[in-house]
Amino acid sequence: MIANSFANNAQLIFDQNIKHMIKKYSVLICLVISVVLIVIANGLGYVGLTIIMQKVYIISSMLLVVGLEYFTSHEDFKPTK
Repeated sequence: MIANSFANNAQLIFDQNIKHMIKKYSVLICLVISVVLIVIANGLGYVGLTIIMQKVYIISSMLLVVGLEYFTSHEDFKPTK
């Protein structure tokens, strides 16, 4: 009974760590990819595409902030030991 309770708690902590890592790295990856694509498009001379990509970047950044505000809680960002 105690071993089962310990296993359930360990699984819960593991799931929370995985969710935290996914949120943290997905935000970082999305922002970096967006900036890199804008720089590449601008460097290759696709000005029309760059303008569209900048607008998409701004909208996706706003959606990211709204998603983090409304779909996460303070406990999601507490450091785990």
